[in-house]
Amino acid sequence: MLAIPAINTLWFCFDKRTRRALHGTPQDVMRKFDALHSVGLCSEGLEIFLIPERLKHSPDFTPAFYKTFSGFSHRAVHIGETDVNFLDSKTAATDLANLSKVLQKLRARYVVIHAHHLRENRQARERLLRSALGGFRILVENNGFDYPWGGKVESVSEILSDCPEFGFCLDIAHVKDFMNSPLEAFISNELLMSRLAEVHYSYSTILVDGDPYEEKGFYGYGPYHAMFSVLGLGPSHRTREFISNYPVIIEGIVPAEDKNLDFLRKEIEILGK
Repeated sequence: MLAIPAINTLWFCFDKRTRRALHGTPQDVMRKFDALHSVGLCSEGLEIFLIPERLKHSPDFTPAFYKTFSGFSHRAVHIGETDVNFLDSKTAATDLANLSKVLQKLRARYVVIHAHHLRENRQARERLLRSALGGFRILVENNGFDYPWGGKVESVSEILSDCPEFGFCLDIAHVKDFMNSPLEAFISNELLMSRLAEVHYSYSTILVDGDPYEEKGFYGYGPYHAMFSVLGLGPSHRTREFISNYPVIIEGIVPAEDKNLDFLRKEIEILGK
């Protein structure tokens, strides 16, 4: 199984003043990459997060980062904006063109975008994405509690039916955000499975009473995406069996106390068992 970290597992490992100020920029990606690389936790791949609109205001990646990232076996870039309708903005075409230049230098394989960005004005947004990012495989990810429409099997299927060139990214934590939303509903959908390219992996805490990190002695986090290793849990046999067939992107939040990222290392080990 190919199990690799998402850059935002380290959200709480950096100064609070800069978390959102640098979020989605090359600077943020590189500082988190350095932390992962220093302990040998991203040798095979990485999923980074970029906000297209912020690229024109931020310093570029260094040549060294471009060289390292482009050599990974799994090269994914998750994009997004706080504005659900960012693809309709006046600057969207320019922002995506700038993103495309970066993706080319990264030699990215996948571009991941949440389903809710394709709910409205879908035909025009699909054309824009294909025009700007046609050289990369675009994957639609199911939403979580933040946008229930995009978390439904029917909604994601509708998008993939309308956008035949797009693939699918399954976030199992987002599935678990909802009561009575079994993973089996996604797994049994032939259209979704025929397009599935990667899986996002973490433990959803939305339906859990209280903050499970506090029970383990880590206070002030309340993560929506938790780590199985922190909680002393593991995925079910059925889930592990299913996800073993795909690249798995680890998204659980690392507590800042874990300086050596031992929980992240353990998370990878859990997947390998």
